[in-house]
Amino acid sequence: MIALPENPNIPWLKKTMRELGLNYDRVTDDMCFAEASAAYPEYISIAKKVIAESHGAKALFAVRMFEAGVVDEKWTDEMITQDTDTHINNVLHFLGKVKNGNEVLENRYNVLMQGIKNEHT
Repeated sequence: MIALPENPNIPWLKKTMRELGLNYDRVTDDMCFAEASAAYPEYISIAKKVIAESHGAKALFAVRMFEAGVVDEKWTDEMITQDTDTHINNVLHFLGKVKNGNEVLENRYNVLMQGIKNEHT
């Protein structure tokens, strides 16, 4: 199982790809994750499986992948609900960036916000 960091970067991605035995020669340190995904679209299903089976910042990875357009809102929402490691404020921050216009993610955002409001009353 891989520990998902809350601040992933491309060197971490390359190290993880190497550990998984995946080719990473088209990934350069100055790429963003969307560009790395575009370089290896065949690895998206592997990334989804690794994230689903790992612990750590699942929500962050899911939202970033959604933002890059490589996963759908249903999978993103599922990873958000499974994430027990990422602080709720971080989840809300990243989810707030991509939720607009997407009913599934807007609903998840509202549920999480309601939970915070209930904790403070």
